[in-house]
Amino acid sequence: MNSNSIFTRRHAGADAAASVSAPAPTSAAAEDAFKNDPTATLEGVRGKDVTKAAKALLKDSAKRGGGSIQMRDVVKVYPGSTVHALDDFNLDIKPGEMVVLLGGSGCGKSTALRSLAGLEDIQGGRIMVGGQDVTGVPVNKREMAMVFQAYSLFPHMTALENVEFGLEVRGMGKAERRKIAMEQLELVGLA
Repeated sequence: MNSNSIFTRRHAGADAAASVSAPAPTSAAAEDAFKNDPTATLEGVRGKDVTKAAKALLKDSAKRGGGSIQMRDVVKVYPGSTVHALDDFNLDIKPGEMVVLLGGSGCGKSTALRSLAGLEDIQGGRIMVGGQDVTGVPVNKREMAMVFQAYSLFPHMTALENVEFGLEVRGMGKAERRKIAMEQLELVGLA
């Protein structure tokens, strides 16, 4: 193995979540909300209910077969470089499985994740999410996001504009975007 290898560390995900005892929910609705709804989210779930609801959502997602990720023979070479940041990179993540990418600095971990999220164009290979080929799908149509290692706000924008930014990229209208952003800022006491 060389220093440019990416290693994966796998966790049982849904199986592990099912085996962990969680505190009893303060609301039966939070637990039930995720049992049969394929569009369920954690929006509106608070406190201890979040743990219970997230576990139910993860378990249900694994049952539905959604959420799988495959990266096949992915090649990424940055402009002006002859070095392959990713060279025939392959990754399989099953629904409900948690995977950690491990490796030295510069081995391609961030490049792999940025490619998956659509933030990097790849020169070869395929990226599949939930059985759908998303290789050429623009970043704003991928229904996923990436949290950066060194996250930060856009310093030239207000807090409200920072919250609105992702919604704007997705094509949401200004009035709806403003309403949602204000609701989110109120939740954290910044409105």
